[in-house]
Amino acid sequence: MISVPISLKYIKLGNYQKFLQIENPSTEDLIKCLLEVSSPDLARMKASDVDHIAAELNELFEVDHQFVNQFEVYGKRFGFIPKLDDITYGENKDITNYINDWGNMHKAMAVMFRPITKRIGDKYDIFPYNGSKAFGDLMKFMPLGIALGAMDFFYNLAHDLVNATQHSIKQ
Repeated sequence: MISVPISLKYIKLGNYQKFLQIENPSTEDLIKCLLEVSSPDLARMKASDVDHIAAELNELFEVDHQFVNQFEVYGKRFGFIPKLDDITYGENKDITNYINDWGNMHKAMAVMFRPITKRIGDKYDIFPYNGSKAFGDLMKFMPLGIALGAMDFFYNLAHDLVNATQHSIKQ
């Protein structure tokens, strides 16, 4: 029997990206991609179990995705850009270019999250930004729930900035 995770933090970003590349995805595709189930294993399951698993997976996407500023992948600790006021033009440009394309979402995450180089309490420094290439492929293994939380954070931030700008222009 396949167990369905209780959260999207147990599903890899790269698996979701694979699912989204399928032109007309089916329930079978959803389970195979997100849970890494082989076709032969899926074929041996009861149809009612497959439907139940698909329903549970779909429910995981219906909750709000919380912002998490740190996570670990293969023993390496990653942290979100600690001070957004200090974001570089290159970081901002790359996030903006990548965040609206699920095929490049791992690259957007490699801009937002980088290895923690120094840590004191809950404060930390991250690896300097030199493009998304260094950690982009590794971000395919990050928890999907954390990626969605970071996306929500950036969309909300952009929305707030637009509203503040409009309010400022009116005054």
